Amino acid sequence: MPNLVDADTREWIRTLDGLLADHPASRFVPGHGEPGSALDVRYFRDYLVGLRSTVERALAEGKSGGR
Repeated sequence: MPNLVDADTREWIRTLDGLLADHPASRFVPGHGEPGSALDVRYFRDYLVGLRSTVERALAEGKSGGR
């Protein structure tokens, strides 16, 4: 799992969509860790979409990142 502390998840999703569209059957070699398949990239992309949805819902309910 990449560090998302200072990431722009919208851009991550857009980039991953492009990779999947352009290379649907490729293997991907990260800077660290094991190579992954397009399916692994899809799972990470879907995770980011779900994470954004969960955070947006929480914010709409008035929740914050504070403890």
